[in-house]
Amino acid sequence: MSDLIPIPPAPVVPAIESFAVNELAHVNASLARRIEEHTTRFGAFWRTYDFTPDDLLLQFGSSAIIWLQAASESVDHINRLAGIVGKTIADFMPSTDYVPPRAFIVAADGTVTLEPPADGYDAWGRLIPVPPEPTPEPEPEPEPEPEPEPEPTV
Repeated sequence: MSDLIPIPPAPVVPAIESFAVNELAHVNASLARRIEEHTTRFGAFWRTYDFTPDDLLLQFGSSAIIWLQAASESVDHINRLAGIVGKTIADFMPSTDYVPPRAFIVAADGTVTLEPPADGYDAWGRLIPVPPEPTPEPEPEPEPEPEPEPEPTV
């Protein structure tokens, strides 16, 4: 028996279109992995409060420049992948996850230090809260003058 309503054949996706869709899926997965890894590593450096970022760079010694270059390349790679679909890193992550709160200073020997924190900021680039000025106690109101006693009448 023939179909009552003719069913057209399923469209055949051209190989090039299929390849492009698969590549975008690969780019998306790669971008997601890169963002997750970068966010984790950036947070480990800037949000570990057991030691300062300065202490960590000192511990890295002359290898610090290699670490810094890898972090920079990670941001560049995320930007390149995002650019494939006309976006930037800012479309996928907040700047607090890729813009260091303090600038790096690279020495000729490969050691890296950080510029000193700005006034009012700690080693991690966080604003140091300033306690509010104490509110002065209100002055007690003076006691009212006693009313004079009325004079006796005669």
